[in-house]
Amino acid sequence: MLQFYTNVSRYGNQILLRGYDHGRRIEKKIKYEPILFTSTNLKTSYVALDGTPVGVANAGKRFESMRTANEYVTANKGVAGKTIYGNTKYIPAFINDYYPGNVGFDRNKINVTTIDIEVKIGGGIIVPGFKSVSAHRIPRLRVISS
Repeated sequence: MLQFYTNVSRYGNQILLRGYDHGRRIEKKIKYEPILFTSTNLKTSYVALDGTPVGVANAGKRFESMRTANEYVTANKGVAGKTIYGNTKYIPAFINDYYPGNVGFDRNKINVTTIDIEVKIGGGIIVPGFKSVSAHRIPRLRVISS
């Protein structure tokens, strides 16, 4: 059965995950521990996209939180000879860690909604500087849901 996400957001040091696990709807708060890399002269199994040998930052282990990873990046930004590698955009990094490879999904479990608001105003168009729709009559509001 499939495991897939429908929404992933960051809230402080947590990842808020919505999705499906074996057909069952899930909502989770996950403490994400990101991983970053730094350039190194030591023998390592990791290389950056440019071919530079890299090692796991933070004494070879994942960071305790996204906040500590950001603090590490800030503290080491100007250090000569030290380049930091990895994804500091933690949502795609989390998705890559939590859902490795291709993510399959069940289209029947996903609700796609479109809201169509038609507003009647003089001249038929909204011009730049238009302040509010509230002063105008809304003749039709349509919600289309899959």
